[in-house]
Amino acid sequence: MTGPAIDRRGMGGTLAPACRPLGGQRPPVAAGELGSAAPLALRPATAADLPALLELDGAFDQPWSEASWLDELDRPGHAVFVVEAQGRPGNPPGKVGRNHVPSSLAGAVSVAGLGDTADLLKVVVAPPWRRRGLGRQLVRRAIGWAESQGLDRLLLEVSAGNAPAVGLYADEGFGAIARRRDYYGPGDDAVVMERPLARGRADASGGLGVVPGADAGGDVGGVPGGALPGSRPMRRSEGRGAS
Repeated sequence: MTGPAIDRRGMGGTLAPACRPLGGQRPPVAAGELGSAAPLALRPATAADLPALLELDGAFDQPWSEASWLDELDRPGHAVFVVEAQGRPGNPPGKVGRNHVPSSLAGAVSVAGLGDTADLLKVVVAPPWRRRGLGRQLVRRAIGWAESQGLDRLLLEVSAGNAPAVGLYADEGFGAIARRRDYYGPGDDAVVMERPLARGRADASGGLGVVPGADAGGDVGGVPGGALPGSRPMRRSEGRGAS
C-alpha cells in the first residue's frame, strides 16, 4: 500500500468520499436523529468542507495537512464522506455547549481504490459524537463505496493495542492477515486487516442507522482526528503512519 501518507492506525484510514463532489452540490445521503441530538446527514465531502475537516482532524494528534485533505478530495479513485451535524449532542440545533467541538462535522472517513484493492485511510469522529455508532457507520460507508467500485478487498492498518477498533473491524468482516512490528513506534505494532468485498454490488449504504455503543471513544483508528482509539490509518500522501 503505497501513496501519500495517510493515517491508518485507528479505525481505518483516511476519510473517503464515495464519489467526488459534483458541482459543489452536497445532497445528504441520509439523515436521522440520535436520541436528543441534532439531525445528522451522511454525505460525500466537497471542497467547501475543507475548513471543517481541518478543524475536526486538528483536534487530534498527527492531523493531515491542508494539502493532504485537498488531495483526498480531488484525487480520482479516492472518496471522502462526512457526517454533518446541525447542532451538538444534547443541544438544540444551532447551540454549541462548552467543551463541544464547534465544527459542523461530527465525523469523516476517507477511502481509496487502486487496482483491485481499496484502502481505508482514515476515520475520525469528534469527541462529543463518540459512542453513538458513527464510527461503524462511516466504516460501512467506505465498504459500500469500495464494493460499488468493483474492488475485491478492503485493507486497513490498526494499532494492535487498540482493542475496541480491532473488535469493531472484526465485527464488520475484517480479518488480520499480517503484523508490522513497531510500526507506530517502539512496542506499538500494526495489525493489517482485510475484508473481502462483494464485487460490483450497488452502493446502497449511506443510511445513518445508529448502533448503540459501536464507537469506543478515543481516536478513530488511533489516528489523530478522533477515530477509534488505537487505530491509526496512514496517509498515503504524507507517509506518516498514523492519522
